[in-house]
Amino acid sequence: MDKDLKLALGKILGEIYRLQGRTLKMPAVSEQTVFGLLNGFEETIDQEIGGLKMITQDEVRHVSSVLERYENDPLLLQSLVGYTAVEREMARYGIDWSTAQKIVTLLRHQRKYPKVIQKLTGGTEHGFW
Repeated sequence: MDKDLKLALGKILGEIYRLQGRTLKMPAVSEQTVFGLLNGFEETIDQEIGGLKMITQDEVRHVSSVLERYENDPLLLQSLVGYTAVEREMARYGIDWSTAQKIVTLLRHQRKYPKVIQKLTGGTEHGFW
């Protein structure tokens, strides 16, 4: 990542965390983290944003195509028992569990494939597989 971009993102994230700390409803971030972000400490910035990974439109399309098959086929849907049933199909597209979880969560918020997602999540809103 470009150093100027990393510095800007760290500064923005630090400001957000600082503002969140003033709100009782938001979880607090340590003063050390806020200070590190606001003052451009690379180690702190890497800890906060280093693990970000973009999820591509192709990955969303692949997961959607798998879920759509189950959503539109009552017999296939009935045979669905958790994520392991579709794990191999996801892996064929190079989609790991963590990425699939994020995509399915987005699709749930978009109210897509409700029957399949209900079976995958066991009906829980927050917990996943």
